[in-house]
Amino acid sequence: MGQYVFLIRHGKPFFPDNKTFCIGSRTDVPLCDEGIKQAKAWIPYFEFIESIYCSPLLRSKKTAEIIASERIPVQEMAALREINVGSWEGKSFQEIRQQYPDLYQKRGEDWAVVPLGAETLEQAADRMQQVVLRILKKTAHNAVVVTHEGSIRALMYRLMKLNPKIDAMFRQPYGSVTVLNYTENELIVTAVGKMPDDGPSIKEIHELWDDCGTPINVREHCLAVWDECRRISNYLLDGKGAVSQKVLHAAALLHDLCRSSGRAHPQMAATILRERGYMKIAQAIEQHHCIREITGGIDEAGILYLADKRVCGNKKVTLEERFASSWSKCLTAEAKIRHQEQYNAAIRIQRMIEQGEGKP
Repeated sequence: MGQYVFLIRHGKPFFPDNKTFCIGSRTDVPLCDEGIKQAKAWIPYFEFIESIYCSPLLRSKKTAEIIASERIPVQEMAALREINVGSWEGKSFQEIRQQYPDLYQKRGEDWAVVPLGAETLEQAADRMQQVVLRILKKTAHNAVVVTHEGSIRALMYRLMKLNPKIDAMFRQPYGSVTVLNYTENELIVTAVGKMPDDGPSIKEIHELWDDCGTPINVREHCLAVWDECRRISNYLLDGKGAVSQKVLHAAALLHDLCRSSGRAHPQMAATILRERGYMKIAQAIEQHHCIREITGGIDEAGILYLADKRVCGNKKVTLEERFASSWSKCLTAEAKIRHQEQYNAAIRIQRMIEQGEGKP
């Protein structure tokens, strides 16, 4: 699988009077309230990360610090800065169109065209490729790298061999993640500009089933689990916590994606989903055999966990029926303890729903 680099565009910066303008490496602005929320949204999904890097600019630094949550140190690297936009720095886009109409038009036709005094696309691509490779050499693990849209775009241009005159300019929303896989000394782009609540299309789900050889009976089980997830979530729409139907749908249909691979199949499926930038879905799938303690409202992971335990094959069953049928498979003391823990967790979630939202 190699190493993964999760390139995150910083959260939305503060623009005075809500007017946007062109900001590059020479403009240092903080995050706005929305930008802080965008950074906080990633905290639960990068708890497994051991290394986090950022540029020295405030908008990148603050985003990284929020994601790290004082769990690990944030390491600044000057080479992760935003591109130098030259004479366009600090100008509104209306000013740019008025003062540089010809150049503005040319850049619309070829995004390798840059303003006077700006860093070229090739220079930015060289800088970003080199710094990412340096980061990978510094750590044996996956890494989060908080940087800037222009710098990420330059790296995508290089790695994806894009033609700025033909290919569309990649846009990454504030607070989005772009994923790189480093295998056999090669950086490969596996996802671009994904947000926490993003999910795969039905077509992509079917492609994943086919690619992973998910058997028909397992697909039928996943569809039945989705029906149960939907039934449970109907009781939570105005309750504790926000439940994303898109995330829940994908997590239900893909939770047993790699079941043919044995006991580690939740982790294997989660790795595949993280590679595609679906971080929230990956986390829910990873927990469908062993869920973490729920401290707030019921979320997608909790609903998936309970729904999976209330479906046997493609049939709806009670928790007692499901766990009674699987007890005979527990041949060791350790397996019996794990079985009891899973049952207790399912009962806790079910009671939370019964007490807070009515019995599903």
